Amino acid sequence: MLSHSRRVARGDAERLDLVLEAAGMGTWDLELAANRVTWSSNIEAILGLAPGSFDGTYEGWFATIHPDDQPEMAELLERTLAGASEFAAEYRGVGTDGQLRWIATRGRVRRDAAGRPVRLVGVASEITARKQVEEDLRDSQRFLDSVIEHLPTMVFVKDAAELRFVRLNRAGEELLGYSNAELVGKNDFDIFPEAQATFFVRKDRDVIESGQLLDIPAEQIDTRVKGQRILHTRKIPLLGDAGHPLYLLGISEDITEQVDAEEALACAREEADAASRAKTEFLSRMSHELRTPLNAVLGFGQLLELDELSPEQRDSVEHITRAGRHLLELIDEVLDISRIESGELRLSLEPVSLHDVVGEAVGMVKPLATARRRSHRRVVGW
Repeated sequence: MLSHSRRVARGDAERLDLVLEAAGMGTWDLELAANRVTWSSNIEAILGLAPGSFDGTYEGWFATIHPDDQPEMAELLERTLAGASEFAAEYRGVGTDGQLRWIATRGRVRRDAAGRPVRLVGVASEITARKQVEEDLRDSQRFLDSVIEHLPTMVFVKDAAELRFVRLNRAGEELLGYSNAELVGKNDFDIFPEAQATFFVRKDRDVIESGQLLDIPAEQIDTRVKGQRILHTRKIPLLGDAGHPLYLLGISEDITEQVDAEEALACAREEADAASRAKTEFLSRMSHELRTPLNAVLGFGQLLELDELSPEQRDSVEHITRAGRHLLELIDEVLDISRIESGELRLSLEPVSLHDVVGEAVGMVKPLATARRRSHRRVVGW
């Protein structure tokens, strides 16, 4: 019969196995001299082995490890036995069902009085689900990194406590002339002139204290390779689980060319306005200059109309006065052009006698037509 102490020890071991099994863990014991591996009852299920398929040898255990992971595991085991007291690894296991499983194992070396390793005992558990979650997180991180790195605008991150750079994307490196590695761990005063750094830090603090997005339409920044540039920057606090800012995210767009184009357009508009004003002034002055001799022509024409003239002379004088009045109207129309451009012209809708307009036009060109007819008669010999 077993002694009481041995029965208690066996009971404790059975309870430990039950606890480990409930936790999804199994135990293993590698006896180095005997080249024998002893597993708990649930270790085969954890490794994906068919019941009874394990031969109980070190080689049999090693055969359950994926071939690509075997060299690293062998090196780790050799290093542990040579001096380390603890053995810990994560590897891919290949079960008899053909499926890959991620296994986490941890053990300790037992040594004899001379310090030689005698056995290695430990626990193992399947972590495939955890590894899948980690891989999904890595995929998400790689996707996010790719998006940030390919954005055409500068993106930077600072820690909220000391406002030191944590990250700078590729567009930011090209704009500032500093690499991400050069900026990480530094603050604005390490990089930019004091006045600029003071402005940047003040805005950063406003964002951290308010917890709100801050839009800075235009700010100047000195770069290493592109000289002074103008940025449109938005700064956003990144909050932790407790609702307190942990980081500050900045997105900056280089608007230097846009600002230069707007300034050039404003200058061109001012020059165009000045030219328009000069033209208007010229037309106004010209109209006054033309009115003086034209008034003299009209005045003498009206005096001639008071004299006793032959019908032919009177007709000629009327042509002179009509032409003068028409020229006066043309001068007024020239002034109307400047009023149109300045938006000050007012239209007056009035009825017009088409008969009178046509008659006036015929009367103005009649002398020219008569002279042309006489010249033509001389040429043909009439």
